[in-house]
Order: sequence, then structure tokens, then C-alpha cells
Amino acid sequence: MRKRVVLCVMLTTVLFLYISGSVFAQDFYCFDSFDKYRQIRYWAVAHVSVNDYNYGSGDAKYLELTYKSNDSQSIEESTAQPIITHFRKEFDRLIKGKLPFHDNDVGRDKRFFDFFKKHGGKEDFIEKWQAHEEARRRSLYGTNPGSVYCLIHISRREFPILYEMKCSIVANNDLSNRGGIEEKNLGYSSPEHIEGELKRAITEQLERLKEKMEVIRKCPKKSK
Repeated sequence: MRKRVVLCVMLTTVLFLYISGSVFAQDFYCFDSFDKYRQIRYWAVAHVSVNDYNYGSGDAKYLELTYKSNDSQSIEESTAQPIITHFRKEFDRLIKGKLPFHDNDVGRDKRFFDFFKKHGGKEDFIEKWQAHEEARRRSLYGTNPGSVYCLIHISRREFPILYEMKCSIVANNDLSNRGGIEEKNLGYSSPEHIEGELKRAITEQLERLKEKMEVIRKCPKKSK
């Protein structure tokens, strides 16, 4: 009898903590600071990248997670297409929803080159370029863009391959990856399974971000 009472108390406590945690999460995500996520009108960035944890180590390229582009002007390595394809598929499935996706990367290099020919060499060039891009987006698509980033860093070439991953949703007009809703993960795998492990982790983190966005969007509208 005593064991049953103890078990009932334990189950009641666990249930209480679970419900309290859910209620707390709902209340937390209903704060005014999350209004900008409720107001996202379109997606402007869906970006994933794989890089060396120790810059220049060559670990990511050795594992065929990145490759050197044929573009002679590029000094950085490009992320392997299977990772990009999986990320975009999961972005469409889990995050995009009914909002349009106006990919800011399309034509960006040409726009930058044209702008540099006119304004390059000035001290405030970067600020002017960013303001120019933001003005372009506003004129075409309006305000309140959303962006999704997954940044992955790789260390080692033999088991255990270590990785650090951070995926985030941000709602900044300048599309900067700062101050967003984040999911972080540290993991490991073997050389033959690292690509599959990264795909699995990407899906897991985007699923968690989707759950957070659903809680944010379900907050009751405030009466004026």
C-alpha cells in the first residue's frame, strides 16, 4: 500500500512539473519581445554551412562535407550539396509553412559587384550596402522578413568525429544572425556516418524550432 502511495505521489509530481513547464513556456513565449516572430511575413534566408572547428584544419573537406569551389574569387569552401539539399527539404517541410520564400541569395553576388563599382573604397561602404539591400527588400516584399540558419563546425577526421551545430530563426530586417530563437547540439559520429548524423541533427533542431514557433503563434492576441 505504501509503495502505491509513493508511486502515485511521484506520478503526480512529474505530471505537475510537466504541465507547469508547458504553461511556463507558453507564458514566456507570449512576451512582447517575441512579437517580431509572430509578425514574420516572408522568409528571406534559409542557410546551412559546414566549416572546420579549427579554421584551416581541412577536416570538413577531408570528410567530403565541403569542397573548394571552381570560382577563383572564392577563398571559402562550399558546403556539400547533400547537406544543403536535406536542409532545404526540411526547411520547406517544417518551417516555411504558408509564408513565401524570397531567397535573398539569388542575384546577391551581381548586386554586390554592381554596387561596389559605384561605391567601393569608401569607409562606410558596408553600411551603405546593407542599407541598400534592406531598401530593396522593403520595396519588393515589405517588412518583417524571417531567416533560418544552421551553422555546423567539424573537428577531427577519425572516430570520434565531433560536431557542433546551432540552428536559429531570426526576425531582423537586416537578416543578421543574432538574437534569434536557437537550438544547439554537440555530437559525434564516425567518418562513414557523419553525413547521415548531420542530416538527422538538422531535422531534429528544425523540428524543435517549429515547436517553439507554434507556441509563439498560438499566444492570445492582446486587446487594445
